[in-house]
Amino acid sequence: DASGIDGRNPTDDYRVLRSEIAAYNPEMLERPYLVVLNKIDAEESADHIKAFKEAYPEEGKRTYQISALQGEGVDKLQKAIFKLVG
Repeated sequence: DASGIDGRNPTDDYRVLRSEIAAYNPEMLERPYLVVLNKIDAEESADHIKAFKEAYPEEGKRTYQISALQGEGVDKLQKAIFKLVG
């Protein structure tokens, strides 16, 4: 959620998620994955997206920005998913 509407920060959420995955099964971190920042249509999202990109520049090629509500970026994400899973 790139909007931060619930008082959450996508940069922090990503860090926590990766940490939880590592605690559960570190081998899962080696599997292919995509990062999806949703709710880009929300006014607040621009600052959160910028902060995420600055914090995780290595994720650039696998990060997709979408608005599920408006359908923006969904086609590109679908293509990436199909390519990833073969």
